[in-house]
Amino acid sequence: MHTIQRLSRLALGSTAALLALWGAPASAGVIIAYPSFGSACGAGLTCVGSAADVGTELRLSNAAAFSSGAGYSTTAVALGTGSTFSTTFQ
Repeated sequence: MHTIQRLSRLALGSTAALLALWGAPASAGVIIAYPSFGSACGAGLTCVGSAADVGTELRLSNAAAFSSGAGYSTTAVALGTGSTFSTTFQ
């Protein structure tokens, strides 16, 4: 009987050690995607300066000289240690 209990404890301990070495699964990164910027200003983005949503586009500046603008998320996205940030423009 003691042999069975000892084997059970050994198996349980081995399983716990294996799980500890394996660790928690990596969490997926936060992806913020705007396939269309229609109505994005005020509904998910804060737009400042000359920025405006025009149709399905976000225009950060108009055709006037020296115009500028920006659009940023109204919700903060925390970046942890070792995290990266990337963006693309078309």
